[in-house]
Amino acid sequence: MTAEAKSKALDELRRQRLTTEWESFCDPRKGCGIACCHHNGSPCEELKWTDKKKGVGVCQVYPTRFGKHKTVDGQEFICVSMGRYLLEKGAPPHCGYQRVTSVEGKPVVVGMR
Repeated sequence: MTAEAKSKALDELRRQRLTTEWESFCDPRKGCGIACCHHNGSPCEELKWTDKKKGVGVCQVYPTRFGKHKTVDGQEFICVSMGRYLLEKGAPPHCGYQRVTSVEGKPVVVGMR
């Protein structure tokens, strides 16, 4: 393996670890009901419930989730990254992302805390 290939492999491994750590902040059992899986209290039509009683589900289109979607009651919304969401709206109550104070050096909105 060339030095360049090793460097690319290490970069990919770092990216995967950071993504896993970042996404581990979200605990759907806490029921914040916001961001991409919900909009104005209505779940996204792409949300597949794994335990509806507890409010736990997974996005069926997670790798390609960003962009325009609809909720089950027909509301249109734009799914964005949680980093962008925090910069624009802040973390909702009971959200694991409340511990995040900045994204890429920019402070997150604190209005929902």
